[in-house]
Amino acid sequence: LPGDFLKFIIAWTERIGPIHHLLRKREPDARMSDVELAIRYLAFRDQQTTYASDLKLFLDDFCKSKNAQFSSEPQEQYYCRNLLEEMDKGINSGIDEFGEREFCRKYLNGAYETRFNRAVFDVLVGSLANKMVRDWVNNNPGSMKTLYQNVCSQHADFVKAVETTTKSSESTRVRFSIWYEAVHKMTGISIPVPDIK
Repeated sequence: LPGDFLKFIIAWTERIGPIHHLLRKREPDARMSDVELAIRYLAFRDQQTTYASDLKLFLDDFCKSKNAQFSSEPQEQYYCRNLLEEMDKGINSGIDEFGEREFCRKYLNGAYETRFNRAVFDVLVGSLANKMVRDWVNNNPGSMKTLYQNVCSQHADFVKAVETTTKSSESTRVRFSIWYEAVHKMTGISIPVPDIK
């Protein structure tokens, strides 16, 4: 959906940063998965767009509303840039905590898969983009990685929500609420779950 917001995101992903490191790309991704991840993160953070089982529609609706805001509200660009900076810090913090081969990967039967997992990205980066959570994790190294492994080992629902029909409303709600609740129990910090129908 062409527009000022999309132009801004594409320009933002042309600068090589943590998101490319995570995707193991040395340059902006021709298939635009860097752009998609940045938009996913912002859309789930937004709370203005309801997720209703159709990821493409959700991202399109979000881009439409942001394109409109970008042309009418100049401060919107600063706001989005700040959120993306928090995402970058969250990715860096996650790479420090998990190691780059294991961050945003599925954990099954005592081992991490090698493939990057977008559904895991949504919840891990969603929580680490919160400065208070990040500070807590930096002060308690190893705790979040252990928590994630425990959640994967003890919650079959969570694992199912990051490996099969990841786009359904049910799976999306399950993975965000199980993970954010686990983080809340560990840190005392509550993170709002995205608006999911």
